Amino acid sequence: GTYGGYSTINMAKFSPPAAKIYTIDNYIYTTKPDLTWLDAYPELLAKITFIEADTATYDFIRNGLTDFDLIFIDGNHQTSYVAADSRLAFQLIKPTGTIVWHDWYRYDNGAVSDITVAVEALGYRPKAIGEQLAFLSPLSVGSY
Repeated sequence: GTYGGYSTINMAKFSPPAAKIYTIDNYIYTTKPDLTWLDAYPELLAKITFIEADTATYDFIRNGLTDFDLIFIDGNHQTSYVAADSRLAFQLIKPTGTIVWHDWYRYDNGAVSDITVAVEALGYRPKAIGEQLAFLSPLSVGSY
């Protein structure tokens, strides 16, 4: 999800000049924030396409959005949405690309996030980075 645009603007800032960044959010579970603060970064905004839609119904393929190098999943945290977004990510990512999940938690006491539960229920075992992120490349799981 886009929400406040903070992750999106950082991806634009630290990506190659020719990078294209697509961000999608439907704001049905949150109030749409004021994103006018992003106007201070016109050179970064030029790299970003904002899509206001639901990932469950938006037709990425029909809209020509495939073959991504990186997909960053940070949206609806309901298990069914995470599972659907994760399956979709494997359809849209390049074989050499990387999928990253935000809000990935696995604590020593055994507690895990819904994101962790949903992705592992699909049979994937991403590599965790700290307590917030996990990533996986399609090449590391074979055919998907």
